[in-house]
Amino acid sequence: MGRFRQAFAQYEGELLALPSIRTNRLAKTHGQLLAFLDAIRAVVPLSDQQQAETARFIVQMATDRQLAVNSEDPIVSLFWERFDYLEENEDPKALTGHINHHRRWEEGLIAVRLNEMETRCAEKRLQLPSHTEMIRALKTSKARRFIEQAATVNSRNDIGSVRCWIFHDPSRAVAKKS
Repeated sequence: MGRFRQAFAQYEGELLALPSIRTNRLAKTHGQLLAFLDAIRAVVPLSDQQQAETARFIVQMATDRQLAVNSEDPIVSLFWERFDYLEENEDPKALTGHINHHRRWEEGLIAVRLNEMETRCAEKRLQLPSHTEMIRALKTSKARRFIEQAATVNSRNDIGSVRCWIFHDPSRAVAKKS
């Protein structure tokens, strides 16, 4: 058991040293797998090549998992793809009809009414996930960071106050200011 703990500490450190692994939990889990691989050689005959290939596979699993952790939920990605499409096809000088209701849109703030989003997508025959799926998934939005659900904002569409989901995307602020 002492050898396992020593190997685990070594492998965890090696995994954390990789630029592709940034999550401690992934380094611990896959470090344990690598330590178990070393320990299993005492019971199961494995060649050096088999052990090396299995170790590479475990490291690749950790890297793939890190990529999955970093990526957006497919529902969130589809939502933002549809949002961008609707926003690109509206008149930026118009006083009404903006899918983004936030008055500080130049700062990268986004205010979206989900029901309006669903209606506009339906009018354009664009599919969206169910309302329930979007509610669950949008709270995990990373690229456009989720801030608040059902917040009241004074719409830039001159329709008064509306309840919206609020997000922030700093890259939009930079794009709007340049």
